[in-house]
Amino acid sequence: MRWQRQELVGRRAELDALRRDGAGPALLVVRGPEGSGKTALLRRFRAEAGKIVLDLGGRDGQASWDEFRARALLSAVRAEFETFADAPRVAASIEAVSRLCVPESYSSPARRHRLLATLGVLLARLRGPLVILVDDADDVPVSALAPMHRAGHMVVAACGAGAPRELCSLADRIVDLAPLTDEEVGRLLWQVAAAPVDEAVPRALREQLGSLYGNVGTLVSTVERLWDEGRLAKVHGVLALRSPRAPIALPAGHRLLAEIDAQGALGRTLVALAAGEPEFRIDRIPALAEETGHAAHEYGHAADRLVRAGVLAHEASGRLRCRSRAVAAAAEVPAAQVDDVWQPISAGDYECLAVFVAEAVERGETGEDLAAAAALAAIHLGRPVPEHVRAALADGPVALADRWLAGAEIGVEEFAASFAPLHRRSSLPTIDGWTSRSEESVQDALALRDLVPVFRSVLGPVYGLPVDGPVAAYHRVCRGYIEGDWVDALSAARELELMPTSPPASGASRFDTDRAAARLLAAEICGWRGEDRQAAAWLAAAGEDTAYPGLHGWVATGLRDHAGEDAFAHGWTWYLAHATELEEPGAARLLTRLATIAVDSGDRYRARAVLRETQARYGQASETTLFVRGLVERDGASVRAAERVIRARGSRFELALACQSVARVDGEPQTWLAEAYELARSIGAAKLVSTTKRTMAGCGVAVPVRRTRHSDVSDLERQIIDLIRLGRTNRQIALALRVSAKTVEKHLTRLFAKAGCRTRHALAMSDLGARQELVGA
Repeated sequence: MRWQRQELVGRRAELDALRRDGAGPALLVVRGPEGSGKTALLRRFRAEAGKIVLDLGGRDGQASWDEFRARALLSAVRAEFETFADAPRVAASIEAVSRLCVPESYSSPARRHRLLATLGVLLARLRGPLVILVDDADDVPVSALAPMHRAGHMVVAACGAGAPRELCSLADRIVDLAPLTDEEVGRLLWQVAAAPVDEAVPRALREQLGSLYGNVGTLVSTVERLWDEGRLAKVHGVLALRSPRAPIALPAGHRLLAEIDAQGALGRTLVALAAGEPEFRIDRIPALAEETGHAAHEYGHAADRLVRAGVLAHEASGRLRCRSRAVAAAAEVPAAQVDDVWQPISAGDYECLAVFVAEAVERGETGEDLAAAAALAAIHLGRPVPEHVRAALADGPVALADRWLAGAEIGVEEFAASFAPLHRRSSLPTIDGWTSRSEESVQDALALRDLVPVFRSVLGPVYGLPVDGPVAAYHRVCRGYIEGDWVDALSAARELELMPTSPPASGASRFDTDRAAARLLAAEICGWRGEDRQAAAWLAAAGEDTAYPGLHGWVATGLRDHAGEDAFAHGWTWYLAHATELEEPGAARLLTRLATIAVDSGDRYRARAVLRETQARYGQASETTLFVRGLVERDGASVRAAERVIRARGSRFELALACQSVARVDGEPQTWLAEAYELARSIGAAKLVSTTKRTMAGCGVAVPVRRTRHSDVSDLERQIIDLIRLGRTNRQIALALRVSAKTVEKHLTRLFAKAGCRTRHALAMSDLGARQELVGA
């Protein structure tokens, strides 16, 4: 991926300021740090100026001796010569400047003055409203810019953040370029990727780049480096980041890294300490100087320069810190020392835990707690314990890790027994194994092979949520699906896709199993979000030969139902063909979905067939039987009993469906349907919202609409929102409404601000532009 010439993102206010203040002769200074987009802004202004533009360019391509940009001015005038041909004596002035445009003209003050005077005559003879653009104007003496302004032309000079004071004092207006907003960064990333961008990408860039996140040059060059390193890739058409919580370094050649290099060993030492020690203070410099054999004032001068350059920040407390984690990553700051096995476990850093165990074994340490720690790291990282480590440790926990990675089914009690040495070593009160947490919730998690609740139960609150690796990503998929955070669940599924496709042989089975389940959940999510192509791609990637035939049948049936096909026939055939091998909760979800489809279609025969099969499989008192019986027989007591179980389990999506089911049999459905509608909207499930509205229509209930919050939405903006909800692109919207793509972009920027959101999906799910809606039977 390489940065191509793209449309300018944002900067509409700055462009408006330039146009407003540049109606007549004026000296306008555009000021911003390197990489803030000054050149792109000048390029856009030139395209929209509506006047003759003389572009003198930036420092690149200029002769080193031509301080006044005389050669660039000559080239620009000659390019527009036909425009000035009627002006008296322009050709003579061009000839005069051309004769003086040589290095010798800068050799003495008198010759410099003569060249400036000749340039002033040429500029005065150029008639008509002219715009003169000067990029990198920090390099141009103010004495060369002033004649352009005095000749009655509009001059736009772009400078760095430290623009010359004399130039700023002469300016009619200074336009400062602020960092891009989050929404503008999102649009920029979309441009660079030419595809939708996973939410983990901007989140990781924001965390790692810090104050540099809104800097266009830094952002684009960092994205290019990530692409070149293979950390960025497209998953089913969406740009995703491999290992999103791993450090992201500034690209080589960045100005901040150049500043560090300019300070040599002193600069690198200061950056390492500022990044590695949470309380590195300026008053530590004398002791540091004594330790390293340097003078204290040398460190002081280096610190001052790094603070002025924006590498370090000096807080009021005296603390020195790195302004950006990406600086520390590029400077290769060493990791903090780990002194205890619980440090990486509580931090959720299992890569660090694996390193700690290996180093402990190399020092000759052994013990049950190290064996348990090695197994814990192996499971979380999805790779077996290294041979030289396992040879020195007890076999029990390590063997359990091997079995789990190979795909074996392991009970919670066995996990508790194998990792008991770690719990005994912690300072926590003794707990009765896994019963310290809800037995049912832990067993539910283990049924889907989600180990995080299991380890929380076994190890207690000291167990840290894993930040990286297959266990972490898979847990986020499962948790995101249940809690309704579907954006994060999809992001985690893409993260799993970008993990190594050929892990060690002992881990291949478990890795593939987890990824298959994540793909199925991702397909289910995309189906309800109305992203049909992505849903089909996820389902195809999971394949039919999967360890989760129940989940596969449940998802495939749902997607066929969304498409208006005979979903029941497919799902029932699938169920009968795989009845003896269906896993839980996939089988229960499939039967519930089949019952729902049959009831919605009014097919009592099919519905009763599903009920009989459900009762035979689960008995009369199970949650699944209660729910299916309530649907088929319109038994309010059974449906409400199932709804209470679902609510206690915390699955927001299933609760939205359960609320609809209760509403169908309840005499007062308004409360249930209002909750179902709000749940569907908050989850971001467009098709669930539509399903809820249809249920409301059948019950004669008004759709709750907040109408007064955004009454200033115009008819055009309401039409744009409606088309966004249909998944249209900016170009498609422009064609449909017969406006330009720029007009659509302008209105979208305003709509994002009104809705308080940053993405098209969030705008589509907002209540912005909604009309009063009363639906009845």
